[in-house]
Amino acid sequence: MRIADVPHCCTAKMIIEFGTWYFDLDAHITEIDTMCKTIKAEGNACVIACTTSAQKVTNKALRKCGFTRSRWMSKKRHPETKLAVWTKVLEE
Repeated sequence: MRIADVPHCCTAKMIIEFGTWYFDLDAHITEIDTMCKTIKAEGNACVIACTTSAQKVTNKALRKCGFTRSRWMSKKRHPETKLAVWTKVLEE
């Protein structure tokens, strides 16, 4: 998992490369919270993440960390899972 820039946007970041290997919900929440604090400290306004329906622990962790999920979307690649976009506004 790492932080990446949003192309052509200087006040938003993305958390990417979640993988599917997270099994410890509390540790995952701690890692996401730490990343959000870093992103906020750098002066960014929001964080974006994308997950699939197969990333159960990550989806729970994002919700517990205050992210809001879009509707689940179908996709042509790997149609056995759905895709969602998560956003979190970093309040001042």
